[in-house]
Amino acid sequence: MEGMSQFHERDNAAIYQGFTHSGEVISEDACLKHRDNKPMKDSEQGNQESHLKMPSTGSETDVSTKRVIDSAHVKRTLETDISTEKISDISNFLKLEPLRKISRDHAEGADFSGLNTPGSSNLQSPDHLQVVIQSDEQNKLNRILSTMQLRLATAKTDIEDLLSRLNQELAVRQYLATKVKDLEIELDSLKQSGKENLQQAVLTEKEKFTQMQWDMEELRRKCVEMELKLAAEQADKMRMESTQRILVQENERLYQELDAAQQQNNSLQKLHLELESKSNTDVKLLVKEVKSLRSSHTELKQELSKLAKEKAEVEIILREERQTREHATAANIKLLHEYEILRSRLEECSVSFLIEEENKLVLDASIPSDAIDILSTSDDRIGLLLAEAQQLAPDVETTIAGRNLDGEYSRTAVDELRKQLADVYVDNAKLRKQMNSVIRYALQTAGRSKDNEEECPSTKTALTKSLDG
Repeated sequence: MEGMSQFHERDNAAIYQGFTHSGEVISEDACLKHRDNKPMKDSEQGNQESHLKMPSTGSETDVSTKRVIDSAHVKRTLETDISTEKISDISNFLKLEPLRKISRDHAEGADFSGLNTPGSSNLQSPDHLQVVIQSDEQNKLNRILSTMQLRLATAKTDIEDLLSRLNQELAVRQYLATKVKDLEIELDSLKQSGKENLQQAVLTEKEKFTQMQWDMEELRRKCVEMELKLAAEQADKMRMESTQRILVQENERLYQELDAAQQQNNSLQKLHLELESKSNTDVKLLVKEVKSLRSSHTELKQELSKLAKEKAEVEIILREERQTREHATAANIKLLHEYEILRSRLEECSVSFLIEEENKLVLDASIPSDAIDILSTSDDRIGLLLAEAQQLAPDVETTIAGRNLDGEYSRTAVDELRKQLADVYVDNAKLRKQMNSVIRYALQTAGRSKDNEEECPSTKTALTKSLDG
């Protein structure tokens, strides 16, 4: 019985060792694959979640939040890998636990006959599987099982810790998401308030600029007013300076008169002193001459009254001469106006049928048929103008003459000019009348030459020759 039990224990240990080795290999391969795939998936998911849940706001709070989430994600990935390894070991142990129980049951109820027939149906059938494990392998297996139980308990504790940490991570993630949303809302509010503040500042600056423009216009208007006022003040100042200059000149003149009066006064004082010095010696003589002085005083008074009368007469004469000059000036202006009218009328009366060709005067070909009548009318009008000019000539000759220094009357230069002007006008009128006579004679001669052209075409008068030449 003891040999059979040892054989069963040896078989069970071998089978368990094979299962354990294969399970450990499988678990190690699965862990490697899981470690290779899981971090990549977790990193991709973490990156996606971080990109989705953590928008780049550019603030320090967002950067710190992103760092906390990344570190939590790395920690969670490592803990997940550890828990995966432990769970795979536990699953392998749970798969081998029924095999151990089956080996024990078959070891207790098996007999020796079964060992001698290795090709029996009980050993080959999976329903009646029997495992033989040796005693030293059984102790080793027991130690492995106890170790696995300890690892299972530790794994359960780690799982509970991981779950609690996962809950904490979820709470932290929710808190950070809420914080991010609050920060986004606060950022939007800050943007809106900043935009409103900027608009208000722009409006304020526009109002300040408008007010500045109004102030500039007001200053410009005040500047123009000040310039006008300054110009007026400068004009007043110049006028005051001219007035002051005149007053200074007047004061200088008065000072000169005062100096002359003072000199005269000084001379009179000297004379008075001399008279006083002589008065002591001439008192008696003066007493004797008092009566004569009184008589001379009356004579001086009479002479003074006479001089005053002469002065009044001279002033009257000067006033009359001034009036005479004014009347003469008015008469001259009137005479010039009348002569201007007569000259314009004389220009209107002038008729000329002569034209200048190559420095020669010839009769105009387009002479009207009534040219002689026109010349007669012009002569009559010129005669009337001569009569009017001759009527003005006596007025010129009877003008008032000025008095010379010797007291004799003589013709003034203005009267001579007036007489010369009248003579020039009369001579001009006479010359125009003579010109009309010459033109009339030329026309009559030209008419006779046309009448006598067939009889004697070669004969010409001296006047027609001169006109043609």
